[in-house]
Amino acid sequence: MGTLPFNPICQNCGKIGTTHAYEWDSKRELVKYRCEPDMVSWAKGCGHEGEVSPYSGGGKLPWKVEWAAKWPTVGVVCELAGKDHFTKGGSRSIAVAISVEVLDFPPPFPSTPKDTGRGYEFFTVGGKKMSTSKGTGMGFAEMTDYLPADMLRYLLVRTRPKAKVDFDPLDDNDMILLYDRYDTTQRIYHGKESVSEREFEQEKRIYEFSAIEKMEKKMPPQISLTYAATVIQIYRDVKKAAKILQKTGHLPKNIPSNDLDYVSKRLEFAKQWVEKFASDRYKFELQEKPRVKVEAGVRKVMKVLAVKLERDGLKEDKLLNLIYDLCKDNDVKTREFFRSMYNILINKDYGPRLVPFILSIGKKRIAKILREV
Repeated sequence: MGTLPFNPICQNCGKIGTTHAYEWDSKRELVKYRCEPDMVSWAKGCGHEGEVSPYSGGGKLPWKVEWAAKWPTVGVVCELAGKDHFTKGGSRSIAVAISVEVLDFPPPFPSTPKDTGRGYEFFTVGGKKMSTSKGTGMGFAEMTDYLPADMLRYLLVRTRPKAKVDFDPLDDNDMILLYDRYDTTQRIYHGKESVSEREFEQEKRIYEFSAIEKMEKKMPPQISLTYAATVIQIYRDVKKAAKILQKTGHLPKNIPSNDLDYVSKRLEFAKQWVEKFASDRYKFELQEKPRVKVEAGVRKVMKVLAVKLERDGLKEDKLLNLIYDLCKDNDVKTREFFRSMYNILINKDYGPRLVPFILSIGKKRIAKILREV
């Protein structure tokens, strides 16, 4: 029996990997097949013999043949793929041969009837080629649940042509650096950061090509990923977190609705990052009551700080200076005080930058916690 480039779905057992199409009835336009019991090692066919139309969804073309068949069907003039498909004797070579010799259709760019051309470099995840079929990484559509679509596009656009893109969402530095670079490009585009004329033109085009929607006329408020992650973990709710950002001065009190939407999306993505990708370094749970003991000198500084936080309208720089002065006056090492504060607040030896963290939680709320040390 011959073999036809078609994989029927067995009408008896529903398998597709065990079927063998061996004859084409041109008058009735039906494919004759047999479900072979020993055709493959990983599945056993039922032995059923039947006929099926190739037009009714009762089977599929082998993917190399299907690739070539879609080109004239849809009218494809340009289609790239990963460089592994363009190797000699690879899937692109076979598809090009079928397209030219069987279908009499010119293959799409970058292929020609005589040359398959070159494919693009891989998108790698932690140094490994992203392949959803092998469970490595995730599809781009799924990735936009955890990363803004324009930022994902920015990652691709700013990468040098024909260079591989290596990005690992499980690597804190990769994710934080991507957000920071995107925000820098955004500031350059809106003239908020000075660079050379050449760099400005380059960053401007990168930002424009990264845009998914219409370009904004003015720069939206910027909240770093790490700070957004800090605030969202304190309040757990995007609306509450946005109000705190207004209270701490990171956002204007009369913020336009489109700017508020922009910040809210950043907070939502930060929440997704913490829940899905971030390491324990960036995760915490605020302790409303102290669970650890601190030495007498540190406790004394905390008690004085609690009073100051309740009475004085301390801004970030003044609060930091106050902490340093209190530690110096009470012969307490600053490092030890900071470590103790993190122990009290999140039960860790480290955490977000302490002063912004205190202001985000709220001075009165922090004072209440410190009074109970």
